[in-house]
Parts: sequence; structure tokens; C-alpha cells
Amino acid sequence: MRYPSRPERKSGMSCYTSAVKTRIEVAAKNILFVSGSAKLQSRSFKGLNDVANIMKEYPGAMPAIDGHTDNAGSDEMNQSLSYYK
Repeated sequence: MRYPSRPERKSGMSCYTSAVKTRIEVAAKNILFVSGSAKLQSRSFKGLNDVANIMKEYPGAMPAIDGHTDNAGSDEMNQSLSYYK
């Protein structure tokens, strides 16, 4: 997960404290998809909700969200998942 180079300030503190970064990173590692699908596993929702709450708490924050496919399945299937909209 990438963080903005100049986060907005909240109450005189940097937007992303190390505790907030840790919360986002833990959540990001637990966002999982059903194999061969763009559907999220239900256990991903807790982490996503935590990130949503952080973004509400720090409205100027703009975390970047990236994803990738694994090497399971064919190249064609993974390409189609990579471009899923």
C-alpha cells in the first residue's frame, strides 16, 4: 500500500501515524478474493470496513489500492481478472 507524500494534517498531527499505517497494512493483507473470481471472500469485510473508517476519520487521506492475480489458473483467466470492472 502506498501513502501520500504530503498527507493532510489532523489536529496538528501527521495524517498517517505508524499505528494508522499498521491498521491499513494489516487490513490490506487480509483482503482476499475467491480463487478464479473478482468476488471478495467474506472475511475481507472487517479489514475493508476498518480502512473505510480510517478514511472517514482522515478525509484528506488518499491511500492507493493495488491488486494482482496469483499464478493459479491460466494466463488468459488471470488477464481477464486483472482487467475486471
